[in-house]
Amino acid sequence: MARDPKNFTGENMKGLLEASYRDERLREGNKLVGHFGLVAIGAIAVVVVFLIAVAQFLR
Repeated sequence: MARDPKNFTGENMKGLLEASYRDERLREGNKLVGHFGLVAIGAIAVVVVFLIAVAQFLR
C-alpha cells in the first residue's frame, strides 16, 4: 500500500502531537491515581496497626 503524501501535512502532525500529548497526560493521571492509591492503602494499614496496638494496650 503506497503512502499518501497528503497524510504528512502540518495539520496531521499537529493532530498526532496533540494525541500523543493527551496520552501523556492520561498516563500522568494514571500514575497520580496509582500513587494516591498506594498512599491510601499505606495510611489505612498504619491506622489498622495503630488500632490493633491500642486495643492490645487497653486489654
